[in-house]
Amino acid sequence: GRAEGGWSVPAAIYAFWEPLLAWGLILRLLQPCRQRFGSLGLWGQQMARRAFAVFVIHPPVVVAVALAWRGVQAPALLKFALTGGLSLMLCYALAGLALRAPGLRRVL
Repeated sequence: GRAEGGWSVPAAIYAFWEPLLAWGLILRLLQPCRQRFGSLGLWGQQMARRAFAVFVIHPPVVVAVALAWRGVQAPALLKFALTGGLSLMLCYALAGLALRAPGLRRVL
């Protein structure tokens, strides 16, 4: 059988190996960050508090920013960087506003 797909033993092994390797790498990279940044300052605490809200609201924000650039003729890498940077700032700002709303504070 082939590992590229289908119902075969190599395909099943590859299907399990790839996510296990990815999770292993992620966990390995998180450990030094956890040790180095174990305590957050005020700014870090504010950003951490907004992280889940950003996770929830980021898809429509990124799509809206990307659609706003669609008519602009620019290199793809530049549009990618601008879209990512602007989306990040907008998401954190919107998350800060959302967390001030009494009803949303309990959910986010």
